[in-house]
Amino acid sequence: MTSPLTPTATILCPSSTSLTSITSFTPSLFPKTSQKPSLITKPKRGFVSKATLLHLQRLCLRRTSLHAVRRTSRTGQPSTVVRPNTTTIIDYKLPNNPGPLRTRLAAQNVAKDPVYLAKYKKAIELMRALPDDDPRSFAQQAMVHCSYCDGGYPMAGFSDLEIQVHYCWLFFPFHRWYLYFFEKIMGKLIDDPTFALPFWNWDAPAGMYIPSIFTDTTSSLYDQYRNAAHQPPEVTRPELQRHR
Repeated sequence: MTSPLTPTATILCPSSTSLTSITSFTPSLFPKTSQKPSLITKPKRGFVSKATLLHLQRLCLRRTSLHAVRRTSRTGQPSTVVRPNTTTIIDYKLPNNPGPLRTRLAAQNVAKDPVYLAKYKKAIELMRALPDDDPRSFAQQAMVHCSYCDGGYPMAGFSDLEIQVHYCWLFFPFHRWYLYFFEKIMGKLIDDPTFALPFWNWDAPAGMYIPSIFTDTTSSLYDQYRNAAHQPPEVTRPELQRHR
């Protein structure tokens, strides 16, 4: 689930007569005090953000010579976070013809569109079926998502500083590029370049629960390791560190 990706998307939000109150808010611009100081939290060091996004591009879509870094997954088993060989970097260029404008459904409304839901489930099913060493595979994409948030590997020349992409200004560009490539992979696998991911409409009452499409144990969208504390009928929270 994701929020819309500008400028290629419009969104369909469910109407609501209820108001959502906010009792506390910690801006992502300021890292948590428990996080190590990181170059990512200092905007003046702009080369770090560019390097991070270039790494992301290659991790998502390109087969390349990879350096492996061992880490422990949430299942308790060791997993490998791949790091690209950065001796040669090819800048990604947006396509000249981006195609038609996409319309994103709120995730809680996806079940009402069986055609779209079938495409979504098929795309994830095909991603899961790819070999784990395929950069398009669900396993590799999951590791790309976490590679900059738990000290998976250091930046060259700054081995004493942890790269923490969350809780700082870099989160939005990192996450938008990650979702861009993730969506491209899904569309390619199901041969539908117009496919658009749904978005989490978390500030609407109907969107404050994990949607039914993610609780069906027979679906490719189901995650057995999802935090049980957030399963329906519990209300989810937007603090990203709590829902893993």
